[in-house]
Amino acid sequence: MKINKNIQAISEAKNLNGLETAALQAMWRNRAKPHSLSVCHTKTNLSVDDSGEKQEITQHKIFIILNGGIVPVSRVVAKITGLRYNQASDSISINSTGIDANFTIAEKIYSKLLPKNSKAIDIGRLFAVQSVNRL
Repeated sequence: MKINKNIQAISEAKNLNGLETAALQAMWRNRAKPHSLSVCHTKTNLSVDDSGEKQEITQHKIFIILNGGIVPVSRVVAKITGLRYNQASDSISINSTGIDANFTIAEKIYSKLLPKNSKAIDIGRLFAVQSVNRL
């Protein structure tokens, strides 16, 4: 698989292995295909911060289809987006709930994969964010 320059630069900067790099390339290549990225909500934690505000922190597992199989990519997504990764559950945590969390996660992924010098809006990326499949 040919790896584009932006994915290669991310891979080198984040010290990703070959499978993680291939997963990023597959996410980018399939960004215009419906349901190429699946976000599965696994858990919601309710907490109260110091000011008394309620917060909902949700955990999500993220999957893609790669070489005909379903591949978990939560760890690599956490590496490139900076979202918190829970190794025990192989999931990421985000301060958002429901469909908003899915869109937030997808937007964070595709905004990182979009080349930094690009000023154009990538329609494929926007389509991918809108078509995230929630399991």
